[in-house]
Amino acid sequence: MVDDLENMVIRFDYESTAGIDRAVLESYKNNPELARVTEHIIHARTQYDSSYAFVASVFDEDILQLCRSVQQQNSNTSPLVIVVGIGGSSLGAKAIYMALNQCSLDDRLIFLETVDSDEYEHVFSQIKHAHACGRSVVGIFITKSGTTLETLVNGSALIEVLQDLYGSRYVDHLFVITDQTSPLATWGKKIGCSVVSIPMQVGGRFSVFTAVGLVPLALAGVSVDTFVAGARVFFETLHNGACLADPLVSAALLYEQYKQGFYVHDTFLFSKNLEDLGKWYRQLLGESIGKEHDRQGKRVNVGFIPTVSIGTQDLHSVVQVYLAGPPVTFTTFVTVVRSHNQKIITCDNEFAKSAVHVHGKSYDFVRDCLLKGTQKAYTHYQRPFATVIFPEISAYTLGQYMAFKMCEIVYLSALLNIDPFDQPHVESYKKAAREFMGT
Repeated sequence: MVDDLENMVIRFDYESTAGIDRAVLESYKNNPELARVTEHIIHARTQYDSSYAFVASVFDEDILQLCRSVQQQNSNTSPLVIVVGIGGSSLGAKAIYMALNQCSLDDRLIFLETVDSDEYEHVFSQIKHAHACGRSVVGIFITKSGTTLETLVNGSALIEVLQDLYGSRYVDHLFVITDQTSPLATWGKKIGCSVVSIPMQVGGRFSVFTAVGLVPLALAGVSVDTFVAGARVFFETLHNGACLADPLVSAALLYEQYKQGFYVHDTFLFSKNLEDLGKWYRQLLGESIGKEHDRQGKRVNVGFIPTVSIGTQDLHSVVQVYLAGPPVTFTTFVTVVRSHNQKIITCDNEFAKSAVHVHGKSYDFVRDCLLKGTQKAYTHYQRPFATVIFPEISAYTLGQYMAFKMCEIVYLSALLNIDPFDQPHVESYKKAAREFMGT
């Protein structure tokens, strides 16, 4: 366990592996469009008055104070928290919670995202079991618009369960997190449950440092102060030029790769705990950068196809195509220096005699050797990659990573001349679905 926070800093490494000269990427620091993005990021720290308001959420003391209060009120109850939301309303909190609690047998946070009756029944059985064990059950409905179909369907079902458990007091077990002008906010205030507003300028996939991400994490016992502190130290080091994971350079690297035909971006996480973090970034990259038109309305059809791979298991599923298939994939490996559980391998028996060479070694050692072998193979087959290095998985380093990636996206969008904060084509499936539903 790394105790010194100064050493708990994520790093971004691309030299000698990405196929792009450092001088080329460093030259982007003189790009006037990127300089304007930097100015927007610096300005946005103090107020919610632009599309870059996700930065302001990192420095918002009011939401932190709310989370501390929520955490204190529930510190002795260990509630089972059901988050009803989808996309940007759930992926951030889920990424953090799963990264920190993958091995926990005591679920505190469950996510009800998709419309699936079997999944709902599974969650319902967990609710019944928790209640039978004397645990409190809390529902959190998260939708910025207040009209997201999947959230309304699942939320309605959960309300019935809470009413069965608590009668008219079900409102005491309910949070609504939404835009202050949404229909859901009006409903929540009418019934008297807790209603928390999402800043109007912060889009869903950029909202993990608002109540969308922080309230569920606080109820689950995660130190939101530490999580936010990680993001804040990232912005401090970015501002003073001491950042070891420079989002401008990372964005320039992706842009250079894209120009060379690498339009698939694979986040290859060598930690099972980080799988949902990869899925969070998948949405961030996919929805922010995949656009039909540029800022001037010209049709450009740009974007990366974002994929997520997990080491070491996906070495046995997709590496073959990454190494031998079409050269269209740029990979960012995500590695962890030290796991919390330092298990030692025992292979001095008949069953594992062919693996006796790793007897007495740690799981981390074997994982890292497999990672190095994978990266050597990528180099041999001229498949470009970069690496993000976590000193350890903690709320502090996860806060840094998420801030890093959100800034990377806004720099990349400037290079591609597109708007990273909208997603107009998402509405097309919703419109078509409503037609099939007869509405």
